Amino acid sequence: MGGYLLVIGGWDGAACGLDKVSTLDIDGLGSWYTVDVPGQSPPAVYGHSATLIGSKVVLFGGWDGVSPLNTVHVLDTAKL
Repeated sequence: MGGYLLVIGGWDGAACGLDKVSTLDIDGLGSWYTVDVPGQSPPAVYGHSATLIGSKVVLFGGWDGVSPLNTVHVLDTAKL
């Protein structure tokens, strides 16, 4: 997305929250940044899919550490 790779959620021994987005500057120096997502965050998930549509990232499904999910969340990157 605009020269950045977005990493949203994931697994580090437990499901990681969607309230933080890590970005990798792939057009510049290759620096990692953490961006706080405003508003109420969705639950932590891993194994989900993400699709970029314009400035919005649509997140679907995944696992919450207990069971599979059938949920959709939209992250508006214009607000980051």
